[in-house]
Amino acid sequence: MASSAPDFPASPLGVGGTLSTAFNLAKRHLGLWLKLALAALGSALLVLAVAFGLAFLVVGFDRNSFGSALLFGLIFGVGEFAAILISYRFYGAFYAAVVALSQGRRPTVSSSLQESKGFVLRSLVLFLIIGALVVVVSLTVMFIGVWLAALLANAQVDADSAAMGIVLLVLAIYFGFLILSIYLQTKLYYLMPVLAVEGIGPIASLGRAWRLTKGEFWRTLGYILLVGLVAMVPVLIFQVVVYPIGFLGFVGAAGLAQQPDSSSQLTGLLLIVLIVAVVSVLYLLLLAFIMLFGNVYRGVMYVDRVRRERGDVLLPAYPVGGYPPAGPGGYPAPGYSQQPTPGYPTQPAPGYPTHPNPGYPTQPMPGYQPQVDPGAPPAGLGDPHGQSSQPAQQPGFAPPNPQTPPGFYRPGDR
Repeated sequence: MASSAPDFPASPLGVGGTLSTAFNLAKRHLGLWLKLALAALGSALLVLAVAFGLAFLVVGFDRNSFGSALLFGLIFGVGEFAAILISYRFYGAFYAAVVALSQGRRPTVSSSLQESKGFVLRSLVLFLIIGALVVVVSLTVMFIGVWLAALLANAQVDADSAAMGIVLLVLAIYFGFLILSIYLQTKLYYLMPVLAVEGIGPIASLGRAWRLTKGEFWRTLGYILLVGLVAMVPVLIFQVVVYPIGFLGFVGAAGLAQQPDSSSQLTGLLLIVLIVAVVSVLYLLLLAFIMLFGNVYRGVMYVDRVRRERGDVLLPAYPVGGYPPAGPGGYPAPGYSQQPTPGYPTQPAPGYPTHPNPGYPTQPMPGYQPQVDPGAPPAGLGDPHGQSSQPAQQPGFAPPNPQTPPGFYRPGDR
């Protein structure tokens, strides 16, 4: 039976629709999102623990020398980099899962990882390129800033004016970088979903993400600021409620640990460890929820943007477990193909031409004559049966792409 409430509604989605869809997806599939988020966090922590232990085994406990400390930091740094790459593997699966839900499918952790295969490698190559560009631009700006500061210092002006000029120069560079950062983050907001699900190269993904925000910069920026404000609410609640309670408990446990008897000291130390552990776990869970909601929200925005770009603004996904409802006059809703009942010929609606199946002659209904398309060639020309070599399409409807479920199209499908 068809579901009456599909996971992903039809596009276009406004502010309220985007937020409500992201909340509904996060709530209905909380188990999937938590598995992905905790897998990302757990795998990163595991790799860091292995790197930390390996660094201790290689360097040893004597890290007083500069060479030992450098080697320890190098091994642990490689572990941190590996942890980031492994956790990124699961971040890409978030977007693949959202796209699958928009198509009416039921994603799993394994299917989402499979559909986002290659995400880490594409991201790594692209980030190395972007990182190199950032370094070049930063060094260039720094050189120009130092040169201008030297000119101001050597100019024939008093010391106060030169100092004020240097301060204004530093502020101009800072705000310039801030504005540039906001602009680039907004223009490339869809970069992660594109890298995860569209299967194109790093440079092509960069251009694709840039084009998706063409003409929608302020809309995208507003939606980003909105989800940021929404994410701040649980963080503020945590800081206002949980932190003070934890601090009071910590102070009481610390006072108990300072008692002269050993039992009170041991109890106080255990309470301190317990309070710190509970507060830390709660905060990590909060961060995991914010991360998963942010990824789901970005995925919802991405699917909605692709639908609107392709003109599929009225195409909801297949309802889970059923067929799409029929439209007026017995025809299916736009974008879906009609499924004939086995054993019975398809009967056309009154006033519409009969569309024969290729290879079979048209059987007219008793008392009716099949209507002829005025633009078709006369009988006896072209096809020996008087039929067009290409069956006519229903007016105003295009056949759906059989390779891609309705409501979402990869680049190149049209």
